[in-house]
Amino acid sequence: MKVFSMPMHLMLDLFSGIFLAASPWIFGFADRVYLPHLILGIFEIGASLMTDKVPYKGTSSMGHGMGHSTGGRMADTRI
Repeated sequence: MKVFSMPMHLMLDLFSGIFLAASPWIFGFADRVYLPHLILGIFEIGASLMTDKVPYKGTSSMGHGMGHSTGGRMADTRI
C-alpha cells in the first residue's frame, strides 16, 4: 500500500533531519548533548538529498551478485 509518493517521502526526511539536527537547541539541552542529534540529522538531510526520486528499472542479474545487469554497456542514469 503506497501512502506517500517518493518525492513527498524525501521531503519529510529532509524536514525531519533538519528538526533532528536543530532539536538540542530548540528544546534547550544542547549544553548536555548535541553531537548525536546533529550528526544523525545531517546524515538524514544528506540521504534525502542524494536519493533518486524514481527507482531504477533495469533487469536484475540472477545468480551474478547483487547488482543490476546492464548487458555489458553503461547504465542510463538520466532522470
